Amino acid sequence: MTLSYNIRLDETVRSIGEVLEALPAGSMPQRRAVELSKHAASATTWLEFIDELGREVDLVLARAARQRKAIVHGADTLDEVIDSVVDFAAFLQWALVHDQLDAVAEGESLLASLETRSLRIKSRHARLQAGEAVISSIFEPNPNEDSDDPSR
Repeated sequence: MTLSYNIRLDETVRSIGEVLEALPAGSMPQRRAVELSKHAASATTWLEFIDELGREVDLVLARAARQRKAIVHGADTLDEVIDSVVDFAAFLQWALVHDQLDAVAEGESLLASLETRSLRIKSRHARLQAGEAVISSIFEPNPNEDSDDPSR
C-alpha cells in the first residue's frame, strides 16, 4: 500500500489559525506559523516579506560571487565565509538541474521555462501591488496566464 499526499499551501495559509492552535507553544513550527501568518496578513506585508527575502538572496549571491572571484584570482579568503555560501551554491545548482529537467519534461528550453516563470512572478507581484488578497494572488491562477497550475 502506497500512501501519498499533497500539501495545499493555499489551504495551509487559509487555516493558519487552526494550525497555530495545534502546535506546541514556543516550538519552531509554531514560531514559523506565526511568522507566516504575519506575512500573509495583507498584500503589503507579503510584498515586504518577498522584498526582504530578495535582499537576503542578493546578499548571499554577492558574497558567493566575491568568494569565487577571490579563489579564482588566488586571494586569501576565510573558510568561514566560504562555508557560509556553500549550501546556497549547492541549492542553486540543484535548482538549476531541477529547472532543466522540468523544462525538458514540458518540451521547452530552460531559458523559455525560466522566462515564463519570471513573467508569472511579475504578474503575481503586480496583483499584490494592486491590493489583491495574498491567497488569490499567489495560489489562484491569473485569468491572463496560460497555465492552470498556480505553483509554477
